[in-house]
Amino acid sequence: MEEIRDETHFEKLMEIFAPKVGREKILELIASSKKIKAMGFWKGKNGRYPDFPHPVDFVDPDWNNEERQLVIAYLNRASINTVQMGLSWCRFECEHVGMGGFEYTDGTYCWPEGLSHYIEKHDVRLPDEFVQHVFRNLDSRFPEDAEENTVLLSFFAPDFIWWKSQEGWKKY
Repeated sequence: MEEIRDETHFEKLMEIFAPKVGREKILELIASSKKIKAMGFWKGKNGRYPDFPHPVDFVDPDWNNEERQLVIAYLNRASINTVQMGLSWCRFECEHVGMGGFEYTDGTYCWPEGLSHYIEKHDVRLPDEFVQHVFRNLDSRFPEDAEENTVLLSFFAPDFIWWKSQEGWKKY
């Protein structure tokens, strides 16, 4: 896993989380080298985040509706892991406002609060790897792991490598 930013950052986070989770559990989580994959973060305007994919490349209006609804429900019931400094906006520039400022996680992936909007309103289909993960974990109870996931994402930045390599479904 990535190196912790600095000693001061580490100690401040330990002060916050050790009373809730326990110092030993935190050290165990850090030693596990568990990476949480980021997904659903898109290219921005004016060249911002150029390495991220654009949601238009993930549009698939033929995606099975039952599968789509299961993925939406899964995304919306995960644990909130962080709050961002501002609200996101729809990359399709639709009329929808308030894409949210939270990030969610299931302990394996993390995604922005508004990700389900893209699926519901713009026919975005997420990568098969994630959809299969959803099917394997439909009965998961995210709140049980919420503390641990928050600890991991507080000490380490999410891993964007996998997401940046996704090309979507659009055929050129």
